[in-house]
Amino acid sequence: MGKKIFEVYLAKEDVPNNEAYAKLDLPASPWELWDAMEKVRLNEGEQLYMEIEDYEAFGYLAPYLDGLDISLIELNDLAALLSPLDEVQEAAFEGLFSMEVQRKVNANGGVITLQDLRDLAVSARTDCYHVVDAADDAQLGRFYAENDFVPELDGVSNEVFEMLDFAGIGRMMRCSENGVFVDSLYVLRDGELTTAPPVQKALPGKPGYLFRLTLGLHPDIGDARTVTLDLPAAEAELLDAQEQLGVEGWECVTVIDYDGIIPYAADFTDLPMELEE
Repeated sequence: MGKKIFEVYLAKEDVPNNEAYAKLDLPASPWELWDAMEKVRLNEGEQLYMEIEDYEAFGYLAPYLDGLDISLIELNDLAALLSPLDEVQEAAFEGLFSMEVQRKVNANGGVITLQDLRDLAVSARTDCYHVVDAADDAQLGRFYAENDFVPELDGVSNEVFEMLDFAGIGRMMRCSENGVFVDSLYVLRDGELTTAPPVQKALPGKPGYLFRLTLGLHPDIGDARTVTLDLPAAEAELLDAQEQLGVEGWECVTVIDYDGIIPYAADFTDLPMELEE
């Protein structure tokens, strides 16, 4: 399911310290969600208690998520949007988030919503921003000056150039652009955000499979092809999976990821083939 974003504690709302509880890493697969809910053993009319115990690299979201009326499914969806982000995209998300918080403050008390966070997570994978390798105003100012973003400096000699107030130039550009620093990067938004599609609050129905496998070839083969296979599977579906991987048997096939009612972390040859239809 990608890298871990949140760790949550789940229990019954009226007795959060009851022995019927579950801890779950998000994003979680459909069967992992169902398994956690079955551990909590909610009865009809009972409400779910959810506490985020670990934010991983997104601790700055804590003050905002803590105050939101958000369901487990919605939080899992947000985690699934954040999980694929690489380091630069994570910095872009944090920068865009910081800008959005400031925009809300300037709008006299606006609050960050779940939809805001989902939009920012989706937008971090688009081209609506630029990221510059600069950790402070001085580095930013030098970047802009060296890359001809300040027309007034055209024709300035090298001696005079090195005497420039790069910190002042960087501060002027940052304030005019409303950019922000995130660790050693400068994030500038220069396009419209992408709107994330709606997400349901309720737990979806149980998956119609016992196992969902992501299959690939052994690493020493040097082929990155993968295929998803649901079990139980008909013989035609098994053959189709082999064809997509370019193999005629299961000897060189391995399980990269799985979702199912019991954990399997073995080669495909160790899977219960009697599950075939």
